Amino acid sequence: MMKRFRKLAFLSAFLSGISLFLAGCGGGADPADEAMAEGVFLVNNGAEPRSLDPHIVTGMPEHRIIKALLEGLVGDHPSDSGKVAPGMASAWEPNADASEWTFYLREASWSNGDPVTAGHFRYAFRRILNPDFGAPYVSMLFRVKNARAYNEGAITDFAKVGVKAPDPRTLVVTLDGPTPYFPLMLTHYTWFPVHPDTLESFDAFARRDTGWTLPENHVGNGPFLLKEWKPNQRIIVEKNPRYWDAENVALNAIHFFPVQDRQTENRMFRSGQLHKTDGIPYNLRQRYRDEDNPAFREDPMFATGYLGLNTLHEGLGDRRVRQALSLALNRELIVREVTKNGVAAGGFVPPGIPAYANADQLPYDPEKARQLLAEAGYPGGAGFPVLEFILANSDTSRTLAEVIQEMWRRELGVEIQILNKEWQVLIADMDNGHFDVFLLSWIGDYLDPATFLKIMRTGDGNNRTGFANQRYDALLQKANQRADLQERYRILREAESILLEELPILPISWAEYLYLLDPAVEGWAPKPLMNQPYKAVRFGEP
Repeated sequence: MMKRFRKLAFLSAFLSGISLFLAGCGGGADPADEAMAEGVFLVNNGAEPRSLDPHIVTGMPEHRIIKALLEGLVGDHPSDSGKVAPGMASAWEPNADASEWTFYLREASWSNGDPVTAGHFRYAFRRILNPDFGAPYVSMLFRVKNARAYNEGAITDFAKVGVKAPDPRTLVVTLDGPTPYFPLMLTHYTWFPVHPDTLESFDAFARRDTGWTLPENHVGNGPFLLKEWKPNQRIIVEKNPRYWDAENVALNAIHFFPVQDRQTENRMFRSGQLHKTDGIPYNLRQRYRDEDNPAFREDPMFATGYLGLNTLHEGLGDRRVRQALSLALNRELIVREVTKNGVAAGGFVPPGIPAYANADQLPYDPEKARQLLAEAGYPGGAGFPVLEFILANSDTSRTLAEVIQEMWRRELGVEIQILNKEWQVLIADMDNGHFDVFLLSWIGDYLDPATFLKIMRTGDGNNRTGFANQRYDALLQKANQRADLQERYRILREAESILLEELPILPISWAEYLYLLDPAVEGWAPKPLMNQPYKAVRFGEP
């Protein structure tokens, strides 16, 4: 899922929200200390969420909050991204080749007291697969038998889709091939249920932004309830007493703040206004390492920072131009001198899966880059259009973009115009094709190479580049039919080679997750997918 390199957004509105929070704190104690005493976790969310509807979002700012409010068939394991924990299902079992899975639901309820049933999951899957709904993450469900055919209108009877609810507490999911890792996929919010009566009361089955996700209307089944949403100030969730595992939820509430500027959040943490940041400014990363700061965390991350190129725009439709832009990027320098984090990317799929042979296909060769650009008809950049480079409103992303700007100007004579965007605007512009280049990072949804490669399939909701390659698509589909893991990975690696030859995206780095965490916070384990369950978090001694 997407995660931006971020900057200051809506600062005046945010500061007024902070002032309101501080006003409620007595004496001269740090707000973080007072919140800790009350069991309240103060977290920087990095940006204002676009929505809290699990079926229309794709980003980390949304992911973090939705995970507190809703729960799927399985839950996130507290310390291992390669495992799952029980969720709405207390048990599950596959058939012989793992192409069909049966889930047995526990007695659990929605926050309004209604029981959670297998039919609610079937309703949610039908909603996201609805051709009229246009869910950007719909391809996640294409592993379900006939799901793609239903979404694309080839079949109109949802009864033919591989989702059955023979009784209120049994859900059977039939897939398009062997999928031993299917429970890992189910931790993603795309698979989460929604409360049918609530959605129907807002006519929200096939409509977006109808108000059902507002605090006064939201009905969830997760460990927390949506209590307050002050746009661009904060979102508050409080412990859900009706959650099936409420006795093991230690936190009473979580406050999510939308601070995009790294320097601002760093100052907030150091002045006792946050328990956790979303990152660390470039200029402070080595300092925190050198001083062995107990709050400094450097966790492994299954993620790749990359540039997306609009292959439908002038110049960028030529593969030689895209290759030239890639060859002119000194990734080693970027990682060593700018981001001070991780390693230069050799491909799109990052390390983290031992059996998968990671690519090393992204060399730095400015001489060859100039040759390819000249062959494409733009010697020394002559006649090449100025590229519009959009990125999230972040100090760190701006710094990185300026470094890339200088590399392309110096090596190729190519000019770019850098445009900072608020998170919601950035996503809208990418969805509508209003860009030449964008900057994002992709965090895996589960530990499998396909969680990266699938987003570049033809027509995928997360493929905003216009890239379409029938052989690439066919290889991904072929891999889905293989039960043997090594054979599956070999096919996926072949597909990645096509991607790295065509280069609709330019991978930059395989990074680690750098952030600050109050040493008194317990239960926040380092996880490559950044999917720590909030119900495992508690406060110990500082």
